[in-house]
Formats: sequence, C-alpha cells, structure tokens
Amino acid sequence: MNDLRIIYRNVIAETILLVTVATQIVSGIKLFLKKRKTKYDLFEKLQIWTGLYLAIFLVFHLSAVLFGRLVLELDTNFYFGVTGLNTFPLNLFFIPYYGLAIISFFGHISAVHSKKLKKNIWY
Repeated sequence: MNDLRIIYRNVIAETILLVTVATQIVSGIKLFLKKRKTKYDLFEKLQIWTGLYLAIFLVFHLSAVLFGRLVLELDTNFYFGVTGLNTFPLNLFFIPYYGLAIISFFGHISAVHSKKLKKNIWY
C-alpha cells in the first residue's frame, strides 16, 4: 500500500481522481432528479436508485477518508477502512453501508447491460 501512495497521493493524480469522482456524483444526482418521476421498467428503476445510493456512498466515503487524513491526521490505509467493521456498535452501520454499496455497484452495472441487451434484441 505504501508503494501505491507515491502514485495516488501525487497532487496531480489525486486532483484528477477527486475531480472525476465529483463529476460522477454531480452528473449522477442530476440524472436521478431528471429521471425519477418517469415510468420505467424494473432495470431502469434499478439503475436510477442504485446510482443515487452510489453517489451518496461516494460523498460519505470520500469525506470520511479526507477528513481522517487532513483533519485528524490519521493514516488512511486499509486498517482505517475496516476499523468500523471490527468495532461494535459501529459495525451495525458499516456492514450494511458497504454491503449496499457492493450490491448497488453490481445492480447499476447489470441495469446498464440489461438496457444494452434490450437495445440489441429489439432494434
């Protein structure tokens, strides 16, 4: 992990990563607000709602890591991330938090592939 820090904690690389994630969050929330009231099938709804959860997850995740590193001056390595999973009662929040993020990620990807499959079959 220390070897990779040279790359991802580089000021330029970190700025690019944070800007791309912020762009993803903002564009995802805009799409959610635009599409949430329209009637869609199951997979399109799945894509909309999992995208919203992923945006919320990324906001909380990035703010926690940056707060831990910049304000609390903690070493935000792998152990920083799993501390909440190993500590009761914090794990009652973090296990569903990370579990839903994983489910949302794969649900979001599956909804995109469902849309592609429909497009290829019917047109």
